[in-house]
Amino acid sequence: MVSRAHAAAGFGVRRPAAVPESSRGAVETVDINTATAQQMADTLQGIGLKRAEAIIAYRDRFGKFYSAEELTAVKGIGANTIKRNLSRIKVSSAE
Repeated sequence: MVSRAHAAAGFGVRRPAAVPESSRGAVETVDINTATAQQMADTLQGIGLKRAEAIIAYRDRFGKFYSAEELTAVKGIGANTIKRNLSRIKVSSAE
């Protein structure tokens, strides 16, 4: 039997299994060559507004991205963040 305190804290409570992203429908994407910092922060997991602003600053300084993996050149963005967001990242061939 689960005590009320434990139940209130969520212990012993059955929760539905997480639904895999692929079965939830289309994943929202963002083009890292044209998106605003707010659009990136809203779409990419683990990327807040400050990190998104760093992406924009990097893009403004060095030019367009040719692949999602290039985001690792931005301070604070690692390979795991890229891997987690690959389905959300688009890379346009910005002129």
